[in-house]
Amino acid sequence: MGSGVHHRADIQASTIPIGVLPHVDAGGRVEHPVVARVRRDALGADQGVFRWDHFWVASALNVVYLALGAAVFAWSMRDARDRGTLLQMGE
Repeated sequence: MGSGVHHRADIQASTIPIGVLPHVDAGGRVEHPVVARVRRDALGADQGVFRWDHFWVASALNVVYLALGAAVFAWSMRDARDRGTLLQMGE
């Protein structure tokens, strides 16, 4: 059985001040300073203008990161197969 100090620390660590929780308005939009900044940056200075140039750059970066991840995974699997270190499951 743990001491009471640990239990109190767990309770204190699990409490979140109400002021940091996001607020959802009547339209279902989350209102929080961080969310508002991301929304402002994504839509540009003029609300309602979608920045297609940012979208295409982000999409290209996603493709690059996915390709790099797949290449590293394929290389590690090929290396493990060559070394014979893959688990022999189901045999």
